[in-house]
Amino acid sequence: MISGKHVLWVGGAFAAIYALQSPDGAATLINGAASGIAGAAGSIATFLNGLG
Repeated sequence: MISGKHVLWVGGAFAAIYALQSPDGAATLINGAASGIAGAAGSIATFLNGLG
């Protein structure tokens, strides 16, 4: 039976293989994800500041 633990391990293995095969692509992906999170945090902060 597949559990969340197995999915996590498989996902981690795929991420490690991708990072080893394409370090530039992995770095770009991580940078894009971090930028998206920062943008979302900024939007939430703007919304909360507008409430007060």
